[in-house]
Amino acid sequence: MGISQTELFPCGECGNQIAIEVHSSLNFSRQPELLEALLLGTLQLGQCEKCQSYLRVEPEFSVVDLKNNIWIGAFPAASLPHWKNCEDVCKKTFDKSFGPTAPEEIQEMGKTITPRMTFGWAALKEKMMLNQLRFDDLVFESAKAQLIESQAAPAPEEASLRLTGLDPQGFIFRWVHHLNDEYLGEKIQAPLNFVQIQQQSPLKKPDINERLKGGFFIDLYKLNSGH
Repeated sequence: MGISQTELFPCGECGNQIAIEVHSSLNFSRQPELLEALLLGTLQLGQCEKCQSYLRVEPEFSVVDLKNNIWIGAFPAASLPHWKNCEDVCKKTFDKSFGPTAPEEIQEMGKTITPRMTFGWAALKEKMMLNQLRFDDLVFESAKAQLIESQAAPAPEEASLRLTGLDPQGFIFRWVHHLNDEYLGEKIQAPLNFVQIQQQSPLKKPDINERLKGGFFIDLYKLNSGH
């Protein structure tokens, strides 16, 4: 099971104290209701009893889903500029759980797990959606780069394009501010086969895959971060 505790946070509107269950680790294979809460946007969300406004505590925990072979170190959106240091933390945490000091059977299990790292709620939700859809996130990020280039309007500054949902017409993307998860601009729609379309495009950029792969952080932000 995961680890959590209830903490008090001041309401941003009236200052009243809001009790919110805050997690330090989550196990989605044993607690699927928490995965559903993540996808619905209610995980670590509290409502003020006085003014009825909402407050959501930023993610800062590890996630494991052994049924779907993924482990994620999730950090607040504001930590994104420090992703290199965060990746070092993730590697140490993952190795402690599944590395050489873990029991042999756990080490074998760790060899089947894909370790990842995210910043903010939108990136974490996107990563779990891709995992549920059985998409290779490296291929998806590469296709997303081409989708961005195909847009007539320029990308908003300090924003990443995130998968936020699905409907009968296909994927729904939104521009999300790097540091606060705020939506910017209008949604972007893409057909369900958009990854296949981008892979067959003459504009395909295989070098993006080479530049992104390796490490826990598989995200287009890495290409422009100076590292």
